[in-house]
Amino acid sequence: MTNSEKNPALHAACEQGDMDAAARLLREGAEPAYKDATGRTALMIATQKNNVALAKLLIDAGSDVNARDITMLSPYLCAGANGFYEIMRLCLAAKADVTSVNRFGGTVLLPSSEKGYLKTVREALKAGVPVNHANHLGWSALLEAVIRYVRDRKL
Repeated sequence: MTNSEKNPALHAACEQGDMDAAARLLREGAEPAYKDATGRTALMIATQKNNVALAKLLIDAGSDVNARDITMLSPYLCAGANGFYEIMRLCLAAKADVTSVNRFGGTVLLPSSEKGYLKTVREALKAGVPVNHANHLGWSALLEAVIRYVRDRKL
């Protein structure tokens, strides 16, 4: 396999959740920073699949937890928004930017509060994510949580 084939192969291995192939490709020189046409790194693929072991392998190999795709999501923001608190914890340990925001201007606290991901909210607060940050609409994590409460109870 040529060097130019290793990076897409790493992405394919991550799509399939093939830890052995991913580890082998990394050892053979696949670049963790390689991005596909949508700007996704192998770590973003592992994050989207909530594959904690694969995410750890990629982070340990030097993947950037703050690398953005074309939708302005990073693995850190994606993990937080989807309640993948274990991957979010790995990202935080790897120097995730706790002040980074998604395309709507929200930190990980806003979508995790809106969706009710309590473990993710706790991890974000413990890591120092700004609790009073407001997104482009002026909404804070507290307002997102209140909206969820009202919506769920059909008040």
